[in-house]
Amino acid sequence: MRIESIAISGFRCFGPEPLRVDLAGDLTAVVGSNASGKTALLQAIVKCFGVTRAERAIEPSDFHIASDEDPTERKDRDLSIDVIVALPEFTTGTPPAATVAQVFRHMRIERPGAAPVCRIRLEAQWEDDGTADGEITQELFWVDTLDEAVDDDKRSTLSAADRALIQLY
Repeated sequence: MRIESIAISGFRCFGPEPLRVDLAGDLTAVVGSNASGKTALLQAIVKCFGVTRAERAIEPSDFHIASDEDPTERKDRDLSIDVIVALPEFTTGTPPAATVAQVFRHMRIERPGAAPVCRIRLEAQWEDDGTADGEITQELFWVDTLDEAVDDDKRSTLSAADRALIQLY
């Protein structure tokens, strides 16, 4: 299993329009100039696949505030982190049974000659509920389409056991 791409919007330095980052199969480093979003990219992956609950919890500071925006303005905010996980073990050998059993019903084989993929999406909302930190809701789910638009019938909650199959250390 490997992360093939990640699309981020509304998270830290990533603005409201989704930005997609494709990761090469042999990628071992993220390189860029200062303040280009390298750390935020890695933190977005941790929010989806961190080992501890604290690593996965969305905080008020995770929501993007534009540079021309008043940071004290308490308007509702949204973020999303959309991850495509490739399963190259299906094309290069025998996949581990534990991996196959858990993700089989969510695999997409929509690209000829390419490895099957699964899509996982984290969505979070911050709402002003009158408290200092506001109210944050977050949901991690499988997306059973590679289409950009996702209907509710193409989403299903990602269980803790399924999420634990992909861990970031």
